[in-house]
Amino acid sequence: MGVAEYQLTQAIPKELKGELPSIEALEREMEKEIEIPKKPLDEKLSKLKQIIGQIKTDAVKKERDNESIVYLFREVLPAVVQKIEELLSEVIPEFKKSTSQID
Repeated sequence: MGVAEYQLTQAIPKELKGELPSIEALEREMEKEIEIPKKPLDEKLSKLKQIIGQIKTDAVKKERDNESIVYLFREVLPAVVQKIEELLSEVIPEFKKSTSQID
């Protein structure tokens, strides 16, 4: 590499030579660990995993029984469906308009 290094340094104008980093500085920079910034979704996912990991699974775990299943279908799911319908209330009429134009 001595010849290539010599030819390269001869090709660099004198006024730029002082502004360039040394080989040692470049080597130190290349040895640094690259830290890739996380996307907001990745950060939220990591935080959610951390929170879930802190939950004591035995205390949360419940056996499936008829009472739980009935509660799920009578109370929880209808509330979820209602909330989804509320959130989509503006979108559904527009969707129906666009699909009726296709027919």
